[in-house]
Amino acid sequence: MKKNNGMGLLIAAVLVVGLVVPSGPALADTIGPFFGAYFTLTSSFTNDADSLNDTAVFTLTANTTGSVSPQSFLQSFGAKVVAPADFISATLISSNFTGTFVDNGSGNSSGCSTSPDAGFTCINDGLSNPTGTIYTLTWTETVTDGKFILDSASVKAVFCGSTNGAECGTSFFSGQVSEGITVQNQGNTVPEPASLLLLGAGLAGLGVWGWKWRREEVKA
Repeated sequence: MKKNNGMGLLIAAVLVVGLVVPSGPALADTIGPFFGAYFTLTSSFTNDADSLNDTAVFTLTANTTGSVSPQSFLQSFGAKVVAPADFISATLISSNFTGTFVDNGSGNSSGCSTSPDAGFTCINDGLSNPTGTIYTLTWTETVTDGKFILDSASVKAVFCGSTNGAECGTSFFSGQVSEGITVQNQGNTVPEPASLLLLGAGLAGLGVWGWKWRREEVKA
């Protein structure tokens, strides 16, 4: 009587397929509320095939729908995902926040500035972005190979208000967010050593199944 090896083949095939299909962008934990706002950071590698540098796409989301006066405007927000010495370049992809894009800058109570080089990629304005909106900032960043600080990234944002009709920058500073965040990046399509080992085990399982199947066919 033949043994039913279909289940073994199915398990091995699923294992192999699961290992070779690249995973998508990963969500980091949401942090907040800070002045009624919540922040999330998503990321995925776009090019990690060489030993010279790493490139990833990041999207920082600032959900300010819960913010109230005096946090009437979001003046700036951004994230630090690399130490300044390992920063190579950053390019804005898109944002619904009206402002100036800054790469490898710094964040403080005055907003996002171009100096000193502190590793922050951010966007700064303060005049045109009222709270009550979900803002996003998407950019691509290239750093020295293996130097993304995904387990110790940080987010900074500045909120401000208005007095006597004067808006941010000419009235008062009302709050700054400066908080750590963990970015779980699983979008790397280059197999890691452990994944390669599991892939080899899956292929070996297929080979053993084929050998047993052929033996049973001969006995039959």
